[in-house]
Amino acid sequence: MKPLILMQAVVLCLFSLTELGAQELEPRAYWITPSNVNAVFLSYVYLKGPYSLDPVLPAFDVESTNSFVSLGYYRSFSLLGRSANFTFSQGYTRGTFTGELPSGTDSIRISGLTDSSFRFAVNLKGGPTMSPKELREFRANPKTLIGTSIRVVPPTGQYHSDRPVNPGLNRWSIKPELGTVFPLRPKWLLELNFSAWLFGENEDHLGAPLVQDPIGSVELHLIHRIRPALWAGFDINYFYGGTVTESVFGEYGLQNNSRIGGTLAVPIGKTGHAVKFRVFTGLVTRFGGDATALMLGYAYAWR
Repeated sequence: MKPLILMQAVVLCLFSLTELGAQELEPRAYWITPSNVNAVFLSYVYLKGPYSLDPVLPAFDVESTNSFVSLGYYRSFSLLGRSANFTFSQGYTRGTFTGELPSGTDSIRISGLTDSSFRFAVNLKGGPTMSPKELREFRANPKTLIGTSIRVVPPTGQYHSDRPVNPGLNRWSIKPELGTVFPLRPKWLLELNFSAWLFGENEDHLGAPLVQDPIGSVELHLIHRIRPALWAGFDINYFYGGTVTESVFGEYGLQNNSRIGGTLAVPIGKTGHAVKFRVFTGLVTRFGGDATALMLGYAYAWR
């Protein structure tokens, strides 16, 4: 199989950053991949502006500068005749948060490993297991796709219960999702994803339990496939929920927000290497993070 064809499906997994929670934008999450494709990927994300790690603190005039590095592995395979894939990623973050907390103006610095992320996805309609040749034929005449996935984020990151902000969240998080891809033209795709983040209880946040309501999210992606492995996308989402209840600050944090961004994926020759560029920012932010993010990602795929 030509490395160039591999990259058309694999560069989608360059960006996997669980700290962004419902704010993440992930185009091409349900595009078909040939079976038995492996990939390693590395991404760097820089965020600046009003932003806080989830759960959001009851803070005012929060400013932050954060850097995230994520390393991961991707594997596609056949499951009962359907195309499926598995992704693992581990991140590291370093940043500074400055804001007026209820106790007064404060500055917080963090650095350490974030929570690990495990994602499993499978096609439900339109995407049976395909060989490289069958995928090339599918690209020329794409059909509607329906897929589903689940992401599990265990509490593996660095956490100190006496700090209001940490790299890890000290709780389990699960994200079920249903995604659809509609071909508008052979090289234009419309992707629509529906998901919800479900959170376990953090039993020790500043010495007390913390509970967060689910966050529902919908994503819309308009994707232009320029040629194999070279594509661009316009991304927008809306998410609602996430009210936090704790004994320290009470109840707060209902999010009713939207983010907007763009993505460009570029192959490096025909070597199996590719890079991805992404930028996104807040479109509507009624509570929570409103930072602008810049991302650079790299992936290498083989079969």
